[in-house]
Amino acid sequence: MDVSPIRQVVTEDIEGDRFGDVLKERLEDDRYSQFYFAIAFLRRSGFDYLGESLSEFLNQGGELFGVAGVDNKVTTREALEQLSAMATQSTIYNTSSDFIFHPKFYMLEGDDEAALIIGSGNLTRDGLFRNVEFGTIIEFNLSDENEVEKFAEYKSFLETLLDDAHPNVQPISENLLDLLEESGTLVTEDEAVGGEASTRGSGDPSENGVSEEVRELFPTQETPSLPTTSRVSADERETSGTTTSTSPEEWDTFVLQLSPFDSSHQPGTPGTPEVLIPMDAVDFFPEITEGPHKHPDVYFDGELETAGGSENVNYRFWYYDDRREWRLNVREATMEQVSPRGGSILVISKTDSSFRVRVVNQGDGDFQRFRDACTEEVGEKVWGFI
Repeated sequence: MDVSPIRQVVTEDIEGDRFGDVLKERLEDDRYSQFYFAIAFLRRSGFDYLGESLSEFLNQGGELFGVAGVDNKVTTREALEQLSAMATQSTIYNTSSDFIFHPKFYMLEGDDEAALIIGSGNLTRDGLFRNVEFGTIIEFNLSDENEVEKFAEYKSFLETLLDDAHPNVQPISENLLDLLEESGTLVTEDEAVGGEASTRGSGDPSENGVSEEVRELFPTQETPSLPTTSRVSADERETSGTTTSTSPEEWDTFVLQLSPFDSSHQPGTPGTPEVLIPMDAVDFFPEITEGPHKHPDVYFDGELETAGGSENVNYRFWYYDDRREWRLNVREATMEQVSPRGGSILVISKTDSSFRVRVVNQGDGDFQRFRDACTEEVGEKVWGFI
């Protein structure tokens, strides 16, 4: 039996591991044929960031067994539907009480070996790859009777949570999901954006309500980078082909659904009309350089679509080093098209010589197409590449 830590943090003394990398490595290991988990919070992003590894595991005949909680409006309907479609067995555990279902427990089993991954990381993007988390890997030799006996104690816990003979366990079905959603217990991905415990604090610091005084004591940490995602098809148990990459150079168009903070500096109001750009999208834009201004920046021309046609706008992209924020000054001409309540989608496309810029609002014919392209989350915002 081997035991080792998972330290999902990077400091001067620790080169951290990530729950997601640990899981992907074992899903790609042909010694394992069954993947179990019991998770408090499940989001579709968790499956996306395990994407290719999980797809390959399932396509080679691997079996998935999963149980999730639905507390605190974090787990989403779409994630549960995907789990149900992929899994041999899938359940929901709900206490209907003032205490919640809160384990984070993963298990992989094969004929001769098994691995347990236990800790604080939920099956969400940030729980797997970005939050500061801690856990333990326990690896068992199933040819050793003593280790088999010990492993059985852990497996029995998972089997209990998958058994609908337990009064608080229900198999996932469309009727159950309808009931939970109608009662307000279960939310959709759109409704849960910004409400996920594992994503709060992982985005733009100025949107998180952190005061300057607090920041002086606890300086803002740079947001960890993410691996490439790949959507696991719930119906065909294979990669769907609608792959999202966090490599900006590969894409022609950047899309960002604006938060209320982004949308607050309307024409005629105090402040600069700026939006905060996710760190993983920075390389989509022209390179920022040191120059005559206080902060590093770059100016670029964009052809802004307007109701009357188009106009040329000179945009400023700059780095606010005091807050570790990348900001895009979109100018009043762009901001006047934005809903002051937030929710508009900023669409920026590369051309041969410059950029084209659009603002797409709810009610516009292609709003949903661009909203569906926003597959990444940061703070209260979603974004993506096309």
